[in-house]
Amino acid sequence: MKKEGILSSILLSILPYIIFFLWGFGVIHSYKKHSKIDFVVSFFPPWGVFRGAESFWHKTPDKYAKIDWNKRLEGDGIILLTLLAAAPETGQQTEMNDVLEDFSKRVLDYPKDKIEYLKDAAKMYYRFLDAVSVDMQKFCKETIDGKVSYQISDWSVHCKPIMDSLLSIYKITEIRAGYDEMNSSLEEFKNQVQNNTLSNEDADTFLRGMDKLDKANKTRIQRIYRMIFNESIPNADAIQSADRNSIGLTEYVFG
Repeated sequence: MKKEGILSSILLSILPYIIFFLWGFGVIHSYKKHSKIDFVVSFFPPWGVFRGAESFWHKTPDKYAKIDWNKRLEGDGIILLTLLAAAPETGQQTEMNDVLEDFSKRVLDYPKDKIEYLKDAAKMYYRFLDAVSVDMQKFCKETIDGKVSYQISDWSVHCKPIMDSLLSIYKITEIRAGYDEMNSSLEEFKNQVQNNTLSNEDADTFLRGMDKLDKANKTRIQRIYRMIFNESIPNADAIQSADRNSIGLTEYVFG
C-alpha cells in the first residue's frame, strides 16, 4: 500500500475522535467564554466543533478598552471618600455593607494600577484625618493657653498640604466644604475662649471629645478600607503624631 493510502487510512480512522474532542472542548469553551445561548447551541455538533476549533485563536475582548479612566477614577475616588467618611446609623449598617460589597467587586476587577490608585487615595485621606486631629488639637490647646495670635487660616499647617494633594491629584473638591466648616468651628472656639465664654471644664470636655472622635473615625476607616480592598491599611498604627501632647510634626509611614 502506498504511503498516501496509509496516511489517508490513519486520518480517516482518527477523524471521528478529533471531531468528538473538538465538540466536547467547544461546549466547555462556549460555557466559559461565550453567552448562555451560545453554550446551548454548542451541544449541536456543527457549532460545538466550530467553537472547539475557535478556542485555539479566541481572544477575550478587553471590557475596559473603551473606558475613559480619568473620568472613571475621578468618580470612583469621590465614591470611595464618601464611603470612608460615612457613619451610618445602626439600622442602616446592613445597607451600607451591601454598598461596600458592590463597590469592592467593581474596583477589585480593575487593572492592578487602577486599584493601587484608589488605595493611595484612601491612604491619603486617612493621613489627612490624622493631620486634622494633630492641627486642631494644637490650635485648641494653644488657644486655651493664650498662645494663639496668628490668623485662623494658619492652623492647618499639616493637614492643608494633604488636602491640597487630594484636590489636585484626585479632584475631590467636596473635601473643601468640610475644611471650611472646621475653619468656622475653630474661629468660634477661639472667640469663646478669648471672650471667657468657655469654661476650662467645657474646653477640656471639647478636647477629650475631639480625641475620641478621631479614634472612632480611624477605626471606621480602617474597617471600610479592609471591606473594600480585602486588606488592612499598611502600617496604620504608625500613622500618628511624633508627640500628640506637644503636637509636633507628624511622620506618615506606608508599606
